[in-house]
Amino acid sequence: MPRKTKQTTCDPKQSVIKIFTTFTEPNFSQPWSMSQQQKCTGTGFAIDGRRIITNAHVVAYHTAIQVRKHNDSTKYTATVVGISHDSDIAILEVADDLFWESVIPFALGTMPLLQQPVVVLGYPVGGETLCVTQGVVSRIDYHQYAHSNKENLIVQVDAAINPGNSGGPAIDEDGAVIGVAFQGMDEGDNIGYIIPVPVLEHVLADFEKHGKVTGTGRLSFRWQSMENDALRESYGLPVSVTGVRVVSVIPTSSAAKGRILSDNDTVMAIEDEQIAVS
Repeated sequence: MPRKTKQTTCDPKQSVIKIFTTFTEPNFSQPWSMSQQQKCTGTGFAIDGRRIITNAHVVAYHTAIQVRKHNDSTKYTATVVGISHDSDIAILEVADDLFWESVIPFALGTMPLLQQPVVVLGYPVGGETLCVTQGVVSRIDYHQYAHSNKENLIVQVDAAINPGNSGGPAIDEDGAVIGVAFQGMDEGDNIGYIIPVPVLEHVLADFEKHGKVTGTGRLSFRWQSMENDALRESYGLPVSVTGVRVVSVIPTSSAAKGRILSDNDTVMAIEDEQIAVS
């Protein structure tokens, strides 16, 4: 798994990859037939272990994947070795040794901070060459991912992110990756989103441990926030206590089988991290 070391001084453009995907979506209304074959492009970037990171939605339902380096007209065949639709992350490999010449992998940085400068690299619509946009981290939140419709950690930036940028690296001033560009918002200006490094590291650790991506964990209970003073008082909790009330425990979960949680319990912290609700 890539370590958090400062990147070797190099031209990062050579490690940003354009991805060409040929895909065929299933026809869910007529499962005995397939939809028409289509093509799309996206972005990826090289990391340690001769692997390429991109978005899951860039390679979803693929029948063929090719990749191309900056200022190189040669396309190489790539293979998906791991994919997390929950986290919208895919791991690719390229077997041809020629592809990896002059490619120096990106190092992974840390969780970005508010107002931290960020540079997004990719191949958005409107041209064939690499595009570089700059901005700052505008917001850190927990929000829905468009590809999976599931919520996860998300970072908002004001650097331009357009179709084709998906899967590209968002880097800090040291050239380390702090996130993966993956979606924007049509209803607003200068609103783009990146998947922060902790989510990417979770997917990579899962892949290293199991040889495949097994998924992302979910809470084993339904909860209600305890931000209301009267609500906390009715359950005999001090007004200063924050947390969530366990409404019900999912019967098939490990929490239910091990009798770890019960209905109406209050969860105030997870691994020494206090739960604050707004």
